[in-house]
Amino acid sequence: MADESISGLITKTKNHMTQSRDNSGNFPREIDRRRGHLNRRVERLEDTRISPQESAGSFNQVAEDTSAIRQELAEVKGEISELRVELNEKIDPILQYITGLNGGDNV
Repeated sequence: MADESISGLITKTKNHMTQSRDNSGNFPREIDRRRGHLNRRVERLEDTRISPQESAGSFNQVAEDTSAIRQELAEVKGEISELRVELNEKIDPILQYITGLNGGDNV
């Protein structure tokens, strides 16, 4: 996509060069403007470019972090299950007392 845009810009510049020969006062200014535009685009592309090693390192870090998060999540799920069992064990006698269903020991 960037090549098409650059080639389109070059084509426009060539067309403009052909049309602007009569208007020589604006021609150098237009060339400078278009060159500056291309330079800014190239600089933006260079700023966003990363090496394959940086990319691989980033993906490896994400994979390690994801693995650690999954492990922690499994641990948290286990703790929640333990707490649920413990809560159920404690709440059953309380509910039996409140409802009077404590195995026939009505007071």
